[in-house]
Amino acid sequence: TLKQFWEAPEHTQPFVSWCTDRLLPRVFEYAQPSAPLHARQNAIECLNHFALNYVFNDSKYATLQPFGQKYMEVLGILATDADVSVLRDVCKGFCCVIENNWSCLDV
Repeated sequence: TLKQFWEAPEHTQPFVSWCTDRLLPRVFEYAQPSAPLHARQNAIECLNHFALNYVFNDSKYATLQPFGQKYMEVLGILATDADVSVLRDVCKGFCCVIENNWSCLDV
């Protein structure tokens, strides 16, 4: 099944490596107030896919865990955005972090 495929490290490692090396650093660049609106909207939506599926807070994906703190910083930065869709995704992100008691909250 797809779940078994996803949970097999030999299948997921290339994707995880690509995310840590290429995708996420670029997405975090676009999740800044100075970025155009469409870039911020897409960036926070993309980051939420990782966060809401527990990837930033799952020990199975240790190489992605450092992005959890960066994600929290982006939520704080974008919390003052004027766009409703950006704010909606920021709220989803904060709810996910709090409801799942992310380890970065313990600091």
